[in-house]
Amino acid sequence: MKKLFIISFFLIPLFVMGQTGSGMQTVAGSVEIQALQDLKVEIVDPSPLSFNDPQEIEKGILRPGYYRLTIISNVPWLITVETNTPFFKPASVGAAPNANISMVEVKGNKGGFIHLTNTPQTVLVSETNAIKTVFYLDLRIKPSVLTSGGKYSSPVLFVLSPQ
Repeated sequence: MKKLFIISFFLIPLFVMGQTGSGMQTVAGSVEIQALQDLKVEIVDPSPLSFNDPQEIEKGILRPGYYRLTIISNVPWLITVETNTPFFKPASVGAAPNANISMVEVKGNKGGFIHLTNTPQTVLVSETNAIKTVFYLDLRIKPSVLTSGGKYSSPVLFVLSPQ
């Protein structure tokens, strides 16, 4: 009997404690999500952009969807376009060192065509909350009839930034 009393002495308080009112606890945690942005630029049709007669120079060349930009971003974004110099780099004999890069234009979703310059200009702005978006930019080149014959090149820089 003494053993039963001792066991009861220890179990009854545990039973009583377990039966007293229910409780609720809240713990706070935190989640951190970094801004994520990635840009991939591709030339869809890498065939040469060449002018073979005066009518082509006068009319210019239009390449719809010349650049494909794949944007991955979890924040609203914008893309600027620029070159590193206001002039093309001569790439052949006879090419002039002062051929203006502004004869090249690109068109995104910010209105009409934008002349390339060595100053950043906004060409695309996010329109949806999609994490991955693909855009195609049109390219137009209309040289002056006074532009010297030859091959020209210039890097084009696309920059993805948060809005």
